[in-house]
Amino acid sequence: LKIVEQHLSLAYTETGLLIKAGILEDAGRYEEAEKVYEELFKLQPCAPGYHMRLARSYAERKQFDRALQRTEEALNDAPSVGSLWQSAGTYRRTLGDTNGARAAFIKALECDPNNFDAREAIRELSGKPSPFTVMPTLNIDSLIAKAPTSADLPGDDAVILCNDQRRVVYDGSRCEVEYEFLVRVLTTNGIDRYKEFSLPGGGRGYLNVEKAVVRKPNGREIPADVSGSFAVFKSLEPGDFIYAKAKSRESGGGRLAKYFNDEFLYDDDIPVRHARYVLLTPPATVFQYRQTNSTAELQFRETPLGDLHIWEERNMPAVKYEDGMPNLDAVGRVLQISSIPRWGEIVDWYYDIARTKTRPTDEIRELVDSLLPPTGSYTDSAVISSVYRYITNDIRYSNVPFRQSGIVPQKARDVLSTRIGDCKDVATLCIAMLKTRNIDAYHVLVQTSTDGVTRDLLPSIPFDHAIVLVDLKTGPVFLDLTADNVPMGSVPFGDMNAFSLVIKPGFQLPSRIDRHLFRANNVFVETTIQLKDDLSASIEQTFRHTGARTQFYRSAWKELGREDLERSMVEGLSSDLPEVKLTDVEMQGLDSLTPEFTLTLRYDVPNYIMEAAGLQIVRLPWFDPYEPSSALGYDERKYPYEFTNTIDTIMENISISVPDGYEPIGLKDVERFENPAASVTRTSTRDRSGLKISRKAVYTRNVIMPFEYQSYRTYYNTVVRTDRQSVLFAPKGTIVKAPPVKPNKKNPSK
Repeated sequence: LKIVEQHLSLAYTETGLLIKAGILEDAGRYEEAEKVYEELFKLQPCAPGYHMRLARSYAERKQFDRALQRTEEALNDAPSVGSLWQSAGTYRRTLGDTNGARAAFIKALECDPNNFDAREAIRELSGKPSPFTVMPTLNIDSLIAKAPTSADLPGDDAVILCNDQRRVVYDGSRCEVEYEFLVRVLTTNGIDRYKEFSLPGGGRGYLNVEKAVVRKPNGREIPADVSGSFAVFKSLEPGDFIYAKAKSRESGGGRLAKYFNDEFLYDDDIPVRHARYVLLTPPATVFQYRQTNSTAELQFRETPLGDLHIWEERNMPAVKYEDGMPNLDAVGRVLQISSIPRWGEIVDWYYDIARTKTRPTDEIRELVDSLLPPTGSYTDSAVISSVYRYITNDIRYSNVPFRQSGIVPQKARDVLSTRIGDCKDVATLCIAMLKTRNIDAYHVLVQTSTDGVTRDLLPSIPFDHAIVLVDLKTGPVFLDLTADNVPMGSVPFGDMNAFSLVIKPGFQLPSRIDRHLFRANNVFVETTIQLKDDLSASIEQTFRHTGARTQFYRSAWKELGREDLERSMVEGLSSDLPEVKLTDVEMQGLDSLTPEFTLTLRYDVPNYIMEAAGLQIVRLPWFDPYEPSSALGYDERKYPYEFTNTIDTIMENISISVPDGYEPIGLKDVERFENPAASVTRTSTRDRSGLKISRKAVYTRNVIMPFEYQSYRTYYNTVVRTDRQSVLFAPKGTIVKAPPVKPNKKNPSK
């Protein structure tokens, strides 16, 4: 205290007085502290914060009348601050002034519609029941008593007995949601799955976990360790139950605050006995709902507290995993709800919050002029290319929650000055830079790596990425400014065919970013194999990749030195060719964003030729042969098969020198295999220079529906067998006989 008083004698500041008041309060010298506050009020007459600090001091001493007095003085200075009205209501309620308290809470809610405490206080003071009282409830004891055992569900690790979600809509996005979840673990795998997991409702807003326990069959309960929405369930054994109940408060801001939307998954990869979604809305609230793979009927009734809507499913089997199946939310039973009337509402909302961030400043104009001097003449494509190269090279990607909003981009000027930003930030800078040359560009919200199985979404915000659209007369140009190794005219594969929404006035519907808008992602391979008498081979291969495929090699090799680069090549070759010796490496397009990347390898392989029964066997080093797939091992599939495809067309030519005294046998001139999803053509020709085998594979889509599975499986496995074939060289003049065919005893003519 003496130190502070000495400081005040030299510098009489508000900070010093606040510290002095706090020291006196901690020492219980309240009258002296109040005199210090009076000095503060003289220095700063309009200081609601000082009044509230003194009010809290009074409240701690149970002097609620004096706390209320100070709060009202703060309200005189700041009547639009909801937290002050909330405090006034709390003090009036404590003093027994019900009407005054209710009026204060109403004012608090008017100032801040997201104030759930004020909303609850108003309801309690008005004598109204909780809105959750009109919703159906669960009898947990009954569910546990009737729960199936591991004998009832062989092969399942757990069973969800109930998954109940109850949403109360107060005012648009301002909602309270109760979650109730009961599961029985049946095996040790089930224990591993549920011993620690995020509780339902996590990540949706403030979550209050009312109960989270392990319940033993004898009724004993063991509380879980809970931090936020994450729970650790201890002492779990097969046959135990996990029960959790929580409540979240959700709210939005800005233009979309008046709307709500949600998604609910009925089933899971374990059996679900009962899943229910309950929605209570103010009377006559307009919203849409849509169900995928579900036939649950809407149950509706009016209640004194609003309109009640119920959807539920019972006794659902597990969604059994199939290799290559889409995500569960694409093939499972899903309920969507949304009060957002149209996608155009989201377009208008995001355009309004983002356009002010894209205004060019003098710094941005100077930058563009340094890249493209005003004395020159440039096409729109040249300007776009220059801006794209600058941002992808000089602005580094950074996504740190405390620096950036999850939705609102930073100002373009700030991104330029800090030289870091996330996807929407660098998109904003790009739009601002293009504006300086009168080129209009727009944000595009993207849901990356969208499942190929299309699900018709209601208006919502499922997006996790932002890119840019430049709408030129020659056609749309998409730019992903986070893709620092992708050439112009291409985007990363996660953007291709992705669900997207263009933020341009007048756009009303989402769409897929058509893969065919971009440069083809092709591979061209020329291979020359010179066979030697000692059974070794000298091989030269040239690989030319186009489009987004070039990113793979730039990302992996651009920063490597020559020694590390060659080591990487040898490691790749050695995994398939023991004792390989790399003799030369050449590359083109590694250090620049050209639309092509070319790699040439020259290497020697000992014992490349195999011998058997006088024949020489030479394997064909296809770059991308079909390999056996576990996803095609099922006799039939219930769900679509989805696979990653980073190639549109691959064309390979292999030229092989023919060993002296030998000739190739068993080759077909042309083989063609076709399917609606892909095709492979293979040709063989022979001339004086040797043998040439060509293979062309075309991929048209990457999703196989269940009804197409058998034909695709047959096609694919046929190509696998063909791609695995080697070339046989037999001594000239060798007569190769086909194996004898056993006669058909029932029909000798066959």
